[in-house]
Amino acid sequence: MTSTITNTSIEATVSETTLPVSVNSSPINATISDGSINATITPTSMACHVVSQQLSSTITDTTIEVQMLNSSLTQHGQLSGLSGDDHPHYHNDARALTWLGSRSSDDLPEGGANYYYTDEKVDDRVATLLTAGSNINLTYDDGAGSLTIDNTLTPTSPAGSTGNIQYNNAGSFAASSGFSYDATNEKITIGEVELFATGTKNQFVGNNSGNLTMSGSYNVALGTDAGTDLSTGSYNAYMGFRAGYNATTGTANIAIGYAAGENNKTGSYLLCLGPFAGRGKSSSLATGGDNSFIGYAAGQYYTSCSQSIAIGSLAGRYIGSASNNIFIGRSSGYGPSAGMTGQNNIGLGADTLRNITSGEENICIGIRAGRYLEDGASNILIGKDCDAATGSVSNAIALGNDLTISTDASFTVGSSSATIDSLAIGVQSSGNPLISGDSTSIVTRGGLTLGEPSTAPEGTIRYNTTTNKFQGYDGTSWVDFH
Repeated sequence: MTSTITNTSIEATVSETTLPVSVNSSPINATISDGSINATITPTSMACHVVSQQLSSTITDTTIEVQMLNSSLTQHGQLSGLSGDDHPHYHNDARALTWLGSRSSDDLPEGGANYYYTDEKVDDRVATLLTAGSNINLTYDDGAGSLTIDNTLTPTSPAGSTGNIQYNNAGSFAASSGFSYDATNEKITIGEVELFATGTKNQFVGNNSGNLTMSGSYNVALGTDAGTDLSTGSYNAYMGFRAGYNATTGTANIAIGYAAGENNKTGSYLLCLGPFAGRGKSSSLATGGDNSFIGYAAGQYYTSCSQSIAIGSLAGRYIGSASNNIFIGRSSGYGPSAGMTGQNNIGLGADTLRNITSGEENICIGIRAGRYLEDGASNILIGKDCDAATGSVSNAIALGNDLTISTDASFTVGSSSATIDSLAIGVQSSGNPLISGDSTSIVTRGGLTLGEPSTAPEGTIRYNTTTNKFQGYDGTSWVDFH
């Protein structure tokens, strides 16, 4: 069918036909099913509107051709009688947002420069960035999405014994027999130093220091072989090479210095300060306790003595079994190599009682006082070089410098380098002593005179060896009794 319509409205229903339509200055409303429309429109405005509600079927294998001649199109919004709700195929923002919400990046093609993120792209980029270094392998498995890093070094066991701690030396691994860890005993050895603890709150530092099987508590051993034999002893402190080496059960001992207290096996409450101080006689391990030895080799060869004090270099060096002695000063109470046995002696000053052996209860004060006493006892010698003529002098008292006594139970006052010509005992403020005398006589206040004084207090009696008579002094002269 072919029709030409001018200045009119047309409504046509076409089925399986071709409808050429020429329209001049008129609107056309057409509902078309299964057909084709060829429309030639001249000089008018025309809107061709297909209402979806009126379509009874889908248009297939048809062609719609619109040719506009000498005309212009009017915007949809300016057309009357058309609404967005009636025409869902027209664009608006709400419809655009609804449509975009149903899409994803999978629906968009990728550009040539800016790429979308994917795990695969990251994996590939990382594999490209990493470069294997010396002795390093990189293996990228694209399919598995994995990157393996390993080295090309061949594992080797460095030199050393089991338990050696390995360390890096100039870029290679090595071992040292002096650098090891003993897991059984929880001990670390670094050269000559061992670090470990056992028992209860014990600290041992030094090669072979302390005892790994001990049960004692609160002990400290610092130094090679310090406190090596400790077993049940507690509260001990040994510091220095072989300090307290042979100690086993002693308690509360302090030994500081090379071999200090080394052979003190069971003694307790010992204070040994200085190299060889209180070392103890090695041939018969020391057992004495409660001693204080301070200074180089002080009390070095003690055995079973107790409650003795030796202060000074070599003081009480051979004190042996002698107890309750006090020796202060260099070589004071040095003693014989066989060991001292005398007790209760006091020597204050260098070389005091240096040779004492079995002598007891001597008090010697001053440089070299009582130096040659050996088995003499109960002497009091005070003064520089105040000494006995023999080692056996006993019960003597000597006061003065450079005195030498040779008689037992003697009393000597003065100095060998001065003349003794006066004596006063019991001096009062009046200047009248109880006993006085000079080189010729001794006078006692109250009347008894020994010797032949030329003057004396009134009432004094004397014996005149010239006249062989007793005389009395009347305040002016001596008068014979008969």
